[in-house]
Formats: sequence, structure tokens, C-alpha cells
Amino acid sequence: MKLRKAKKKEQMHIPKTIEESIPYEAVYKDGIMEVRPGVFSKSYLLPEANFKTASTQNQWRIAGGYSEFISSLPQGTTAEITIYNKTIDIMQFQDKVLIKMAGDGLDGYRSEYNQMLVKNLSVAKNNLESIKILTLTIEDEDPLKAYERFGQMDHTVDEGIKSITQHPAEPMDTVDRLELLNSIYNQDSVVPLCQKRIYDGYESESFSLENLANQGITTKDLIAPSGMEFKSSDFMIGNMYARCYYISNYPTWLKASMMSDLSSLPANMIVSAYFNAIPDDEAIKLIRNQRTNIAAAILETQKKASRSGYDPSLISPDTQDAKEEAKELIDGLSKDNNRLFVTNIVITVFAATMEELGQFEKELKTLAAKCLVTIKPLSMQQEQGFNSSLPIGNNQLEIQRLMTSNSIGAIIPFNVREINQPTGIYYGLNAASRNMIFFDRKHSLFNPNGCILGMPGAGKSFSAKREIINVLLANPNDEVYVIDPEGIDYAPLARAFGGAEIKLAAGSNYRLNPFDLNLKNAEENENPVKLKTGFIQTICDIMIGGKLGLSPMDLSIIDKCATSIYDDYVNYLKMTGKDIDTEHAPTLLDFYNELMMMPSQDAQTLALSLERYVKGGLDIFSGHTNMEINNRFTVFNIRDIGPGLKELGLQICFDHIWNKMIQNKAEGKSTWIYIDEFYLMMNTQTSASYIAQIWKRARKWNGIPTAITQNVEDMMKSEEARTIINTSSIVVILGQTAMNRQQLSDMLNISTEEQRYINAAKPGMGLLWIENEIIPLNDSFPKDTKLYKLMTTKPSET
Repeated sequence: MKLRKAKKKEQMHIPKTIEESIPYEAVYKDGIMEVRPGVFSKSYLLPEANFKTASTQNQWRIAGGYSEFISSLPQGTTAEITIYNKTIDIMQFQDKVLIKMAGDGLDGYRSEYNQMLVKNLSVAKNNLESIKILTLTIEDEDPLKAYERFGQMDHTVDEGIKSITQHPAEPMDTVDRLELLNSIYNQDSVVPLCQKRIYDGYESESFSLENLANQGITTKDLIAPSGMEFKSSDFMIGNMYARCYYISNYPTWLKASMMSDLSSLPANMIVSAYFNAIPDDEAIKLIRNQRTNIAAAILETQKKASRSGYDPSLISPDTQDAKEEAKELIDGLSKDNNRLFVTNIVITVFAATMEELGQFEKELKTLAAKCLVTIKPLSMQQEQGFNSSLPIGNNQLEIQRLMTSNSIGAIIPFNVREINQPTGIYYGLNAASRNMIFFDRKHSLFNPNGCILGMPGAGKSFSAKREIINVLLANPNDEVYVIDPEGIDYAPLARAFGGAEIKLAAGSNYRLNPFDLNLKNAEENENPVKLKTGFIQTICDIMIGGKLGLSPMDLSIIDKCATSIYDDYVNYLKMTGKDIDTEHAPTLLDFYNELMMMPSQDAQTLALSLERYVKGGLDIFSGHTNMEINNRFTVFNIRDIGPGLKELGLQICFDHIWNKMIQNKAEGKSTWIYIDEFYLMMNTQTSASYIAQIWKRARKWNGIPTAITQNVEDMMKSEEARTIINTSSIVVILGQTAMNRQQLSDMLNISTEEQRYINAAKPGMGLLWIENEIIPLNDSFPKDTKLYKLMTTKPSET
């Protein structure tokens, strides 16, 4: 349908002051605002959703859910969807993300890392914060009744938005809305409206509604800019230039990403779309009248053609299109439960100079052309356009368009999901938006566990080392442990950062006792010895279980013997008040002797099977632990541990680190654990079950474990391995083979469009799966740096 004039509104009041020009009457509690007498609005912060990288099927689902949500709003409710791009304080942003110097000999690396972050910030859009807002407007007699109605709508909004984005919409309180308006009206300032400071032990706020009332000033006085001057085609607000636009021409087919595409302009800007449903009976009457007018126009055209000697059956394409469109509207309203909406879209762009504003206009019109729409400045309506663009639900424009609920399903604000947590670690650039990705694993909503998956050469160890470096440089109290089965990837990094490399091999001076036990390794009402026997069963299964594994009889004997040898040790710890003592812990030799003392033939057989690990050439795990780790970064090198012993070495190293993790928790430290070739720990059912249990318990002990593997196919065969991936808050998925790619896609709901980021991807390219969100990843790092040389594993670069 073509543009139409809205109903004539009451004559507008001409403001005499800047404060009077701010288009609302009053603000109330819980974010309710009276925008005109008897007209109230409330706003909600909208979460982001991955629309741009979603599959076609999911895009249809999102668009359909969005249309259904807008259509489900109560009769008489106007919805305004706003995308607001605003500049953030670069100095404040850098203060949050740049690593602080510590004077520990590593500041050279910190400086280099910070330079990389600043460089990436310059090519990213992190200096612009994009906020998406839903504003609902209703008419009512007084604020109390409006308050009740909005309270009833809160649940509808929450459930409706959650069904589209998987995340709830957060209602904005009064301060939130005023803070937002303050940032719009004061584009030339980054000072927030509400600030808190501590003076002499007391917290002081720069703003509160109570203080305003006591001072005899209004919220408008507080947020008003230094000046506003409206002209015919632009205006000034403070020291900034601005211009308002509207969409003058729509195509018959709308691009679903139109709204987010228009807001991709790298400028401070507001894009607002209004949707006001027409009652069904009025909508049908309106369209029927339109069809009558079209039919009359066709008849008149045919008469003129006949009188002029032309073929009267010929109808102009525009008239024919209008006729068919009207018919489709009638069919949609009567058969498909479609609704008819009065809509309009208004855009406000801000700039520091008129030249910059002109350049932004060119770029905006280019974006509009790609969406097949025409954008024009609002002539002589700049103030009304600006007021309408504000996220307060006060539409003052009279140029509007009729659309069905199917059509408005294309005017959605969603683009790509961003992860930008101020306390997070840098993981690279969002490959779709070019914004930097910061995620805080330590304070994840679910758990801090992680996985790094990729085929050889995809950049697995590089990704792990980039995170390790960030941890060591930015978290001086945390400790990092790496178990490296190949013994070549992490030792140079450990040496450069003052860490230690511990080589476990036949003839090595290092000893690790798998029977070390910390009494705190248990939940409340749990028996730590019982938990330890589960681990002992695991290592026995690896050492002597064979292809068929240990029998139930074998497991019972191991459980009985293991429990027995801990009696004296536990009594000793309780008597001395210690939690762990590696010099007095039982050993594999003690366990072997206990088996030999049992009269059962099965026990004797088990002991004989263990003998080569106790007295033979593979006895590196038979004695007491003889090392004390006193640094923050330790690499366990098990490359030369012996034939067939890597799985055993992984388990015992992990158990040793687990005991250190318990000690670190008592000292308020976090422990980061990286296990390469992780699939080896999933080779037996007993081992897989034990590791899956430990993976679930790591959070309690401030543990942050990361599984690294290229053998995704082998991992997928284990239910426990799949559980480990599913219970991780972050999964880094780098280049994958076709089979692995499909298995991961089925498991993690990766769309066909998203799969292209892990299909023959260059090193560092892939996907981040963060708490059920999927973000395209580009983890590139400048090659002309010392850090890159420490992280790369390419033979030509080492």
C-alpha cells in the first residue's frame, strides 16, 4: 500500500525553551513516562540475536516470531523499535581492556599485547555501542492505571522476546531511560547522568529523583542540551549537527536485515520504527474502500481509453499492482489471521561537522539503496522527526504507511550476537561484525569449562597459548598448568614467562604419586577416600584393564585395598590438622603390597599385572611425589613417558594438578588447566566417567579446565566426552574435516551459514560457542611480535 496521511493531530504546542521542547510531560516510578497528556510509555532493553549468520530456516523462525509478537500486543498499544548507536569513551574502554603493568619482568609482553588490542580496536566498531530498545505506548486516564497495565504486559514482553532471542527483555527503570535520553541530547559529552562516589566512607550519588524535587528542578532541566536549533533540513543539538530522514519508498519485497543494515553506519544515530495495529473491522473496511477506489480508477481509465480509440482492457502496471496488493491484503486479513499496521521509520544521524554529516548521508543512502528503499531528509519537520526517533514512543510524524503483520516481520532489529564483557579475556574479532570479543570465563553464568577443537594446523595450540598469555599477564594471582603429550608446543612459552617444564619419563628425576590425597577433595557429607578410589580404579583400568577392561570383581578388590591403605594416612592428617602430606601418603607400592597380602587369587593376579609399574622400567609413578611447584606456570611434558603410557600420564598429571587446585582455592587463587590430546583421556569407560565427574566439579574449586583435541570423531563416540563439551561455557571450534564438522553442527546447532567459518578455514578462523551463543571468530595476531613467535607452531616460523 502507498504512503498515507495520518489522522490530523491536535495542534502542537510551540516550545519557548529547550526544556519545553523535550517531548514528554512527566516521569514516574518503574520507568513509566507520560509523553503526552493521557499517553504513557515504557521501554525494554532488547537482547541481540544471531540473525545475519542464522540458517534460512532460523531466519524465517525469528522473523515469524517477531511478527507474531508485535501482532499479539494488546489493542491500542503502539510499539516502537529503536536501534541507538552511541559513542563510548575510548579512554574508559581502553582502561577496561588494556592490561595493567605489574613490574614483574613481563611488562614488555604486556605492552606488546596492549598494542595489538589498540590496533584491533581501530579496525573494530567497539567505539560504538549499539542499544536495541522496545517502547510500548498506551492511552489511559491516569498513571496508576497505566502502571497496572504495563505490569500485566511485562510478562508478555519477556516471554515474547525470549521465544525469539532465547534471552529475556529487561525493563528499563526511570534512571535508565533518563540516562539514555541524556546521552542522546548531549552527544558532545560522555559524562553519565548518574555517578556514584565514596566520600569519607559514605556513598554519594550525583543524581536521584528525590534530589531533583528538593532542588526544585525537573528531569528535563537535567538532561537538556546546551542548545538546540532546528532548520528546514537539519538541526544543531549542543555542538553536534544532526539530520532526520524518513523512508519515502518501499519495495514490494523487503530485505529482512534492512533495519540493522541501515544502523550499520559508523556514526552516532537513531533508527526507530513504529507499529500501530488497526482494529480488524476498520482494516477490512479501509482496504475495501481502497479496492473500490482502485476499481473506480480502472473504470475511468477504460472509459478514457475507449473514447480515445485505445484498447480498454489495458491497465497500467502500477494500477494492476495496487489491485492485486489490495486483494492479497483482504485475503490475508480474512484467511491468514494477518493484521494491518500503520507504520513509519525515522532515522536521525549526528555528526561533528556539516561535512561529516554530508558524508554520512551519502553512506546512508548507499545502504538504503542496497535495501531497495529510498531515504529522504524530512523537510520542515526536523524537530518532529527527532522527537519521533527518541525511544519514548512519541510519534509526531504524519507520513505513515500501511503494512501487514507479514511485512513488519521483515523490519527486525536483530543482527549478530556480540560478546563484550568488561572483565573478559580477548578472543579475537567477531568475523561478522568486526567487533572485538571479550568473554569472562571465570565468572561465567554456567561454568568456566572450555574446549578447543580443530584439525591439525587449524590453530588449536595457538588459541590456547593466546588465552594463557592473557591469563598470566592480566591475572597475577592465577596459576596455569598445561599437560603436553607431545612436549613441543608449550615449553618455550613456559621458559619465556618464568615457568617450569617438568619432564616425566623413564629415568627422570621427577616422581608423581597418584595416591596423593587432599581431604578437602569432597563435597559436604562426601568421603574423599571414596572419591579417590574411583581415580585409582581408573588408573588400574588403564594399566592392566586391557581391551575388555576390569571385571566387577577386580573393581571390588581395588576398592577394598585402596580404602584400606588410606586408614593410617587419614588418621595422621586428622591428628596433625593437615589436608595433604605428600611425604606420608600411601603409594602404588603400598597398594601392590596390600593386594599381595590378600588371600584371593584374583587379587594376586592384579598385583602381578601391576608389578612392572612398581618394580620394572615403568616405575615413575610408584614412589612419593618429590617436587614442589612454586611458580605460576607449569608444563608437564609426557612425550617420553614410555610406550602406551600417555593416557596414564595424562590422568596422573591431572590428578596432581587437581590437588594443587584444591590448595589454590584455600589461598583464593584460580587454577587454569589445559590438557592437549584430550581424547586420550576418553579411551576407556572408567577413565571417561571419572574425567566427566571431575569436569562437573571443577567450578567448586576455582578450577578452569580446557580440553584440547584434534580427534573430534573419537570424542563424539564417548557419551562422557559429549557431556564434557555440552557442559563447557566456551567451545572454540576451528577448521574441521567434513565428518567432524557435521557431527559438531548436529550437536551444537551450528547452521549451514555458520559452518562456512569452520570449512577449510585458515588458522585462527572458526566459531566461538559461548553459553549457547555462536559467534564467528577471527583470531588473527600480528606476526611481527615476540608473542606471536612464542605462540606459533609453524615450522617455517619457529
